[in-house]
Amino acid sequence: MTLFLTAVTIAWLYAAANIARRVDAGRPSGGTWIAAAAVIVAVYLWRFAIGKSGASRRGKSVLFVALLLALTPYIYGFAGLIADWARLPISKWVGDFVWVYAVPVASFAFFDLREQPASLKTYVLRSGVEMFVAVPLWTVVWIIAQSAFGWWYT
Repeated sequence: MTLFLTAVTIAWLYAAANIARRVDAGRPSGGTWIAAAAVIVAVYLWRFAIGKSGASRRGKSVLFVALLLALTPYIYGFAGLIADWARLPISKWVGDFVWVYAVPVASFAFFDLREQPASLKTYVLRSGVEMFVAVPLWTVVWIIAQSAFGWWYT
């Protein structure tokens, strides 16, 4: 199952990268949104597998942190850091990671570290609400917060 999930994740992120490149050709920075959405979907896919694993709470936490660390180069690659890292604002260096990972990490800590994992139906419904309500709301809040911090243009 893990090998299959890994293959699906790689294929998903590769397809999203190709779409992001096409979007960036027409509208710079549009690909960042696509790459972020792809990472969020991949995180939710793996969260379910980690939550259903028989690992201890500590083991689940280690697996989840390893997942986030493994996806970090993907976010860097599509945030433009590789191409022009010296002139990018703090919002790209720090803000993109807080933006992409905040809702899944909070949800993982609150829901997935329980002794009894959620059923598939509950997980899908909760994840749908998180991805289509919580993440967009968090995006708006985080953009406003970055502007208030002065991170957006520095």
